[in-house]
Amino acid sequence: MTKLFRRSIDLVVDNIRFASGTIDVAFQIEKDLSRHPNKAEIKIRNLNENHRRQLEQLREVRIALKAGYEEKLATLFYGELRRVSTTRDNADLVTTISGGDGDKASRARASQSRRRGEGIVAALGDLVDSMGVAPGNLFDAFGGAPEAGRDYRGAVTVDGDASRDLTELLDSAGLEWSIQDGTLQVLRIDQALGGTAVRLSSDTGLLGSPSVDAHGVVTAEVMLIPDVFPGRRVVFESENLRGLYRVRKATYTGDTASDAWGIHLECKKEAA
Repeated sequence: MTKLFRRSIDLVVDNIRFASGTIDVAFQIEKDLSRHPNKAEIKIRNLNENHRRQLEQLREVRIALKAGYEEKLATLFYGELRRVSTTRDNADLVTTISGGDGDKASRARASQSRRRGEGIVAALGDLVDSMGVAPGNLFDAFGGAPEAGRDYRGAVTVDGDASRDLTELLDSAGLEWSIQDGTLQVLRIDQALGGTAVRLSSDTGLLGSPSVDAHGVVTAEVMLIPDVFPGRRVVFESENLRGLYRVRKATYTGDTASDAWGIHLECKKEAA
């Protein structure tokens, strides 16, 4: 097996930074391809009082969590702080930091009209601006969608729930969207991102054997591999499963005080 050792973590909340060796921390990050915000729950045990007070006073700030092995860290979560609380668990004081990626975007309102000749691309830009996220691959994905060959230069009005309007406009082009680490990710429905697929075998971090349910959904446990995330193609190479799949959900779990350090994957074949 490829050596993936010396677990490492880097957590930044606003301008407060915690690095490996300075905190006793556990985390669970849930990310998927829906338009609902991805979620983070980070628990730090026995923080000093000064840091606890600093964290509990924060409002409307960003959380950034990176984790991995040695120097190869990947961003597992970048989003908005929801709340901070501290409770006692036997002898430990546990500070829980909760976050959402795309919380503000999910509540954003838009009100804009584009006259004939400006059309849907300009309206998409208006929506992204109102949601406060980076456009990511939005315009490339929209321009490359077969349905986008239709005439979208007519007048367009967006008014109200920005995420709803974005869904309606992209759905008309056969596209779906999610927010991943503060950036819009747009895919053709049931298709994956381009690029080389990540090979998953016992040599590269696959733990045990994947399982497949009656609906063709593959679940698998892998080590905390930086390049595995929702929308990415993976190739399973195990005794009971071989083939190309799209990651549709990834739950990242880690604990510096236990063996937990990996990803629970839900994957499905790409649409033909």
